[in-house]
Amino acid sequence: DVCSSDLYMDYMKKITQKYADEGYNISVVSFCKDEGDETAAERLIEDASVAVNKIYYNGYNYSEILECFRNAGYVVGSRFHATVIGLAFGCDVMPVVYSDKTLNILNDLKYVGDIADIRKPQSYSKFLNIEEASGRLGVPVEQIRAEAEVQFKKLDELLTM
Repeated sequence: DVCSSDLYMDYMKKITQKYADEGYNISVVSFCKDEGDETAAERLIEDASVAVNKIYYNGYNYSEILECFRNAGYVVGSRFHATVIGLAFGCDVMPVVYSDKTLNILNDLKYVGDIADIRKPQSYSKFLNIEEASGRLGVPVEQIRAEAEVQFKKLDELLTM
């Protein structure tokens, strides 16, 4: 599992410390226990020399997670959902991608900014420069929402004939 690699975890620990030193409150959000998120989060938290708020999705606490993102100024998203939710709330986001699924949605959303790719350890250094490691949607989120509202319009017309 790439996410549990020592190099990846070392960088995540460095950015946790760096952003805490810059005055950020740090929250670690786990989206999928079955894929090892909680184990990786616990490993990160136990080695952190700063206070870390942890939120683990349990199937019911989505409001708590959304509130965390609503209040976030900056998101390091190493899960698809973290990246998308962060962008939806207008946060500066540093996507940490592990599959083309996230790259494809970022392209579709006209994401503007740097991307760290777990599969390319040379990209990890982007984590450490917050000015470099910030990105936003290339189009207003309101426009994306409006387009999403009508994405099935033609299908609805066909099905109601």
